[in-house]
Amino acid sequence: MLDKDFKVSRVPDSSVLGPLERNPAFESLSQLEQDIVYWMNMVRKDPAKFYSNWILPFISQFPEAKGSDFKSLSAEMKTPLALFEPWAGLNKTAKGHAQDIVAGRIGFTHAGPGGKSFEQRVKDAGIVNCAGENMLEGKDDALVAVILLLIDKNVRGHGHRKLILHPSLNTIGVAFIPWTRNHILVQDFSCK
Repeated sequence: MLDKDFKVSRVPDSSVLGPLERNPAFESLSQLEQDIVYWMNMVRKDPAKFYSNWILPFISQFPEAKGSDFKSLSAEMKTPLALFEPWAGLNKTAKGHAQDIVAGRIGFTHAGPGGKSFEQRVKDAGIVNCAGENMLEGKDDALVAVILLLIDKNVRGHGHRKLILHPSLNTIGVAFIPWTRNHILVQDFSCK
């Protein structure tokens, strides 16, 4: 899948990008990581528009991404949500986990070195409210990564999608770094 580039309009929305550019935690991210946060907030700003403007064209260009998991997505892409606020603490947890995967200290898992659970990793980082984590291996295309997480093909319970569309989650940290032939994306979320 995805043996070609996804061709679609990607004109930035200044009402989403402007506030992000004033956030120091956003400024500290790489361009690719900033793009992830931007597209995540485009989803939350207007899920129905995101579905029609980006997900449907993606499925048209990559029909192999459409499976039984896709059918429930349109019903879940209705209600606008508060935008994610980038947070330096979550950027640090996401980056540390991604680096542990890339360095081979752990496999492609939510558990940290020594079998430390995700819950313990975020607790150690001072995150005491609700939290969640998405991971994806893929091309270095932020929009495609967000779409694939929403489609959640072959992911039982649509856990990635549920985190992206969870109304209580409002902060995000991101790491999107090279790994083998692809990139590894780690997104950490919490309620502030």
